[in-house]
Amino acid sequence: DRVPEVLILLQRIRFFNRFEKDVLQMLLTRVTLHTVTKNSVLFLKKSEAAIVLSGQLYLFSHKEDVAAPCVQAVYNPGDILGVEEIDKGWSREQDSWIVAREECDIFLLNLEYAQYLWD
Repeated sequence: DRVPEVLILLQRIRFFNRFEKDVLQMLLTRVTLHTVTKNSVLFLKKSEAAIVLSGQLYLFSHKEDVAAPCVQAVYNPGDILGVEEIDKGWSREQDSWIVAREECDIFLLNLEYAQYLWD
């Protein structure tokens, strides 16, 4: 059982450091650890949100110019994707996609639970 070690590691990441260990332990029962492999695209379901644990994710958009997509955001450990109140809906826009240039670990969780944690 490596839960105590995981809790200590989580408390070092921005966003998670606001929670007590018992809340983090409960959180672990409601998330799925997912690795976004190098140079792959992450697509969130409408009911999902993600929290970056390690690595970086890049949000690209070609809304302004289809021929020249631009980096709209860079997500780092502790950043939340898929919650409109946090990222202004960027991660859900039709003309946007999320890419991992290097391997990146994230928690996938229910969108409503992510909104609850944010409040």
